Amino acid sequence: MPFHGSDGDSSDGSMHSARKADGEAIVDIESVVPVGTPMAATSIAQFIRCNSHLETMEAKRDVNGWVKWLLIAVFAYLIFAPILAVIPTMKEPAVVGVLWAIIVLLCVSKIEYSHRSELWFICICRGVIVDMPKTDRAPKWLCSPPVLLALVFFLVYFIVVYVGVDPQFKFEDMDTVDSGLAVGVLALLGILFVFLLAKATVDVEGATGTLSLNLVLTYFGDHTLLAHRGFTVVHFSQIVAFVHARKQSTKEAIKNKAEWASGKDLDGDGHIGKPPATKGKLVSWLDGGKFREARFSWDEVHALGRDYTQGEPTKLPIIDKFSGGVTAVRYLKTFKNLDA
Repeated sequence: MPFHGSDGDSSDGSMHSARKADGEAIVDIESVVPVGTPMAATSIAQFIRCNSHLETMEAKRDVNGWVKWLLIAVFAYLIFAPILAVIPTMKEPAVVGVLWAIIVLLCVSKIEYSHRSELWFICICRGVIVDMPKTDRAPKWLCSPPVLLALVFFLVYFIVVYVGVDPQFKFEDMDTVDSGLAVGVLALLGILFVFLLAKATVDVEGATGTLSLNLVLTYFGDHTLLAHRGFTVVHFSQIVAFVHARKQSTKEAIKNKAEWASGKDLDGDGHIGKPPATKGKLVSWLDGGKFREARFSWDEVHALGRDYTQGEPTKLPIIDKFSGGVTAVRYLKTFKNLDA
């Protein structure tokens, strides 16, 4: 791979790196595999060799971890604040319960999508580009749970405000500015930002002015575009399914070991489990000064990219639409600094 210097001359293939004027190596050319490398060839080791300067990205990853809770708190306050003024007018317990349930679900959605963003940063620092459900067109983000919840929130809020003005539903003086309809519409205009907050919440892959990395790969129609740099693309649903499978296998292993040690059928399935065969590579590493050990490798996550297809390769249950990102982050965060 030739390197072109500032004088227009090119060096031969024996050069090991491209260098800045001050002599600092910026690209290890020998570690970069050829363009067009299939996804099956990517691995955590190849990614680390091709991308040795991860300090800035890892700092962004770590900051994103605590910043998300600040943004969640601001979101919850902005959703809750408009309700304070109408709480005294709420007469029907059922309506009050529905309104609060929607607010709670909106906050849960914000927590989920914030964790999806954190998951993206955790994985990108290990060579995995997490492909999210697309929200680049109006029909897609309009049908997302947070936006649908925001629309239902508007409807219930309008009903609450209208009932406060016209509790008997007489529908009189509808053409005046103090009618229930006019007051309700003005109240909705006052909380229109809730809709914008919900839209911004689901637009994880969005960017201002330019395309995000995920959308670049999507619009070029080539998920192997960065494979030569050790990156693979894995859909969000694949990662969530992978985490569920790993957690379930861990539970089964613990249960079988306990049954085998005690000689009792602890779960009542009619047989005593045997200790499972050892699977996976045992790795150990230092994380923040603490020694950790586990049977996990980022190569397992890279391998998911071999079966990648655009869309949603793995159909997730409804519960994972509100908690899949949280589950994945809680599991993978342990291995965020693992280079194996």
